[in-house]
Amino acid sequence: MKVLTLNTHSWLEDNQEEKMDVIVACILKTDYDIIALQEVNQLSENDVIDAPKNLCPLLDQTPIKEGNFAYEIVEKLRAHGATYYWSYAMSHIGYDIYEEGSALLSKTPIDPYAVFVSIEESPDNYKSRKILFGKTTADDIELLAVSCHYSWWITQSEGFSYEWNNTINTLSHYDMPKLVMGDFNNPEGTEGYAFVINSEANIQDTYTVATKRTGSHTIEKNIAGWEDNDGKLRIDFIFSTPEFKVLRHGTVFDGKTEAIVSDHFGVEAEIVR
Repeated sequence: MKVLTLNTHSWLEDNQEEKMDVIVACILKTDYDIIALQEVNQLSENDVIDAPKNLCPLLDQTPIKEGNFAYEIVEKLRAHGATYYWSYAMSHIGYDIYEEGSALLSKTPIDPYAVFVSIEESPDNYKSRKILFGKTTADDIELLAVSCHYSWWITQSEGFSYEWNNTINTLSHYDMPKLVMGDFNNPEGTEGYAFVINSEANIQDTYTVATKRTGSHTIEKNIAGWEDNDGKLRIDFIFSTPEFKVLRHGTVFDGKTEAIVSDHFGVEAEIVR
C-alpha cells in the first residue's frame, strides 16, 4: 500500500489553488491508499455544506464548510474519477478566522474517532490538539490510520509528552496494525523523538527501516512555530507497527519530486505486510 502525510498549511499559501492542483495531480499519479493531512482549514464564516459526499463523520462532527481544504481535494479527485472517503476533526481556531484540523482520506470507508490529547480542549485556544483516528482497509488489511499534529516538547510531563501519552492510551484500544502519521513538531534526534520511539506504542520510524530512501528533512527554514530555525529538520513522520515492511520512504512536494505546496514537505511510504 502507498501512504502520504502532508501538513498542508492550507489557505495560507500564495497561489493556493495552483498548489492544490499539484497535490491532486500527485495523488492521482501515485494512487495513494491512505492520506493524512494536517492544518486543514476552513473559514469560520463560510456556509455549511449539506451532506458532503463520501464524508465519514465523527459522532460530534464539526460542520463541514465551503472551502474546507480536504473537501476541496476530495471533490477534485472525484471529478477525475478517483473516489476517496474522508474524515475531518477540528482542533482549534487558527489566525482568528480559520477552523483548523486534521483529515484522513482512504479508498475504503473510514470508522473515525477523535479525541483531545492536550490539556487544553477549547477550540478558542491554539494549544488545543485533537488527534484523528480512523479504522479503514488497504490491501485487504484492516488497520488504524492516525492523522496527528502535536505541540512542541516542553518537559517529560507537559506539552508534547502529555499529548503523546494520551495518544498511546487511545492507540492501546485498537488491536490491529497501525499507521501514525503527521506533524510531530519534534525533530529526529531530539528528546521528543526518542520519547516516541521508546514508548509503549511499539512503533517504528518508516524512514529508518525502509529498504529504499529518498529525501529526509521536511522543513528547511523558519516557519510558524520554528521562527529561529535556520537548518533542515525532519519533523513530519510516518510511524508504523512492526508487522509492516517498508519498501520505500521519501519526501514529496519538496521541489524535486513535485513542486513545493506548503511550508512542510510531504512524506510518502510504500509498505507491505
